[in-house]
Amino acid sequence: MIDKNGKLFGKINLFDLIVIILLVVLLFGVAYKVFLMVPDSATPTGKEQAIDITFDVQIESVREATVNTFHLNDTLFYYNSEEDLGKIIAIDSKPATDVLETLDGTAINAPVQERYDLILTVNGKGIRFEDGTIMMAKTRIVDGIELQVATQTAKCLGTIQNLKWK
Repeated sequence: MIDKNGKLFGKINLFDLIVIILLVVLLFGVAYKVFLMVPDSATPTGKEQAIDITFDVQIESVREATVNTFHLNDTLFYYNSEEDLGKIIAIDSKPATDVLETLDGTAINAPVQERYDLILTVNGKGIRFEDGTIMMAKTRIVDGIELQVATQTAKCLGTIQNLKWK
């Protein structure tokens, strides 16, 4: 198995093999920590409480066709896990704007043609932990976080705003 030069099967040094195995184990450990573990501050202690959560999802600069795919009482999902975030209880859209610089150097808020900003108000269930952390669909929810959200007919990047719970 190990030849006189210290190579396993005459191809790889035993020390190199150990280093490669350690690197693979380390990579699996990092992947587990990043993708599968619940954040440490949200570890269940038995004192968490189920809460009703209402929040807005701001979706910027989408086409009219995308606006028309969202309907009241549609279920909104967290796209990465396809877990239910709640039901859409209100929809508000307005023409999108963007900051542009004019020829004289002043900045103006100008409309963007055929684009809309959309605000979906969503009501759902979550868990509030003793330290104040709020989780929905295995995801920590805070004002300002960007999430890929989806319904049965659309997927968009949205920003959570006006988070309220009871």
